[in-house]
Amino acid sequence: CSTVIMASNAPRLPAPNLNAADSARVELLRASAMQPVYLDVGGQHMTVAHSVLTSERAGPIMSAFFQDAHALQDASGRVFLSRQPHIFQHIIAWLLTDTAPSGLSAYDLELTRKEAEFWLLHEF
Repeated sequence: CSTVIMASNAPRLPAPNLNAADSARVELLRASAMQPVYLDVGGQHMTVAHSVLTSERAGPIMSAFFQDAHALQDASGRVFLSRQPHIFQHIIAWLLTDTAPSGLSAYDLELTRKEAEFWLLHEF
């Protein structure tokens, strides 16, 4: 079971003194909170912001695949991916943080690199 908190229609409070980069990050978070994509990755349910899956960092294959994610939903409202969930989680974490996974076994690191290659994530 996963919980998603959606943004409300409440008036926006003025942000504290943020620089332009931080203000852009806040706007990205607000936008992504409005559009979750519900995934079923190899039987494991995940919720990822549409903006993460279609970002420039997500590469051409992932971005194109998820562009119209709602059209790909099954009867349960999820997009099914026949991928290894524990490996796909590392890809999503990298997209969110720009930090390569650490502490993985050599085998899992190799599988994660191959998953990145599958999605054409050249920066991984």
